[in-house]
Amino acid sequence: VIAEDTFMVTADSLEEVMGFETVFDAENYTLTVSKDGDTAVFSVDDDRFYFNQIRYTASAAPFPENGVIYVPLKALAKVFGYQVLWNQKESEICIGNDLSFRWYDE
Repeated sequence: VIAEDTFMVTADSLEEVMGFETVFDAENYTLTVSKDGDTAVFSVDDDRFYFNQIRYTASAAPFPENGVIYVPLKALAKVFGYQVLWNQKESEICIGNDLSFRWYDE
């Protein structure tokens, strides 16, 4: 899903694809995302989030849709040390720790 020109992903996909642990707090409307001792806390409808207790600003705010929470992929990936590349030609996103390649149109 794209919101405010930002690719958004579900908490479920963070668990399945990237191995994050996610916990949604329905009372405070926050999503906590953890991996390898690091933690990010996102508040629904707020573009500010915390990573290891330091405040950051994402390009879009997390939002609920059809019973799931969507979070901004690039902001989340960056604070956890991942790179995100977009392959326009193939409409693909690549996420990794060391993406030393670039896609080129032929």
